[in-house]
Amino acid sequence: MLENLFKGTGPITKLILKQNRFKIVVWLLSLVIVTLAVASAYPGVYKSEQDIMAYALTMDNPAMIAMLGPGYDAADYNTASIFANEMLIFTLIAVAVMNILLVSRATRADEEDGQMELVTCLVGWKTILFICESHYGSDA
Repeated sequence: MLENLFKGTGPITKLILKQNRFKIVVWLLSLVIVTLAVASAYPGVYKSEQDIMAYALTMDNPAMIAMLGPGYDAADYNTASIFANEMLIFTLIAVAVMNILLVSRATRADEEDGQMELVTCLVGWKTILFICESHYGSDA
């Protein structure tokens, strides 16, 4: 019974990936490009040990710990650990926005075109038939 609930999920997933493949590739490439651009800029931003220690003091703030988790010891900070901390929050925000936009576009566009009504109608019809047959027998 449970496998019938997920029957046809594979082709629908393939269809959604096929419809959004260009958008997904653009989002992923933009994330990679921004990450590489930021990584190349970090040695110029944090030039001295004093700059790195200033960042370590910023990361000691309870708000930053709440957003990024416990950081490194002040003596362990370098440009790589700073990059990892800052890109974690940026990447999380970017992926969240990407997912919200892709999902809302996929669901709202189908609703506005009337395609979602067809899918839910078919699923609903099969469920109604199952309930009727199980409740009233196969003579219904």
